[in-house]
Amino acid sequence: MGIIRDGKLVALEDIETLKNKKGKIIKLKIKEEPEKFKGPENMKIIDGWIEFIALKDIDQWIKELANYTIIDLEINEFSLEDIFIRFYEEEQT
Repeated sequence: MGIIRDGKLVALEDIETLKNKKGKIIKLKIKEEPEKFKGPENMKIIDGWIEFIALKDIDQWIKELANYTIIDLEINEFSLEDIFIRFYEEEQT
């Protein structure tokens, strides 16, 4: 798959490789106050749900989560749409 930005090829890789480079989306709800969870810089708290992106360090975050009472947990890969959006967001930052 190729991703073109401003008329230039910025990525040319298979879909699984692109997904792995962008990490996984972790979304969870804990019994404790969500603000007590010390997540990464990209962490958001929305309606009591903690959401963040784990890159290569997913094992580290699973071990960190063991310190909390988890009520619900979702770990998802990025969709193709998510990958495209992240490529274009990176350009703007």
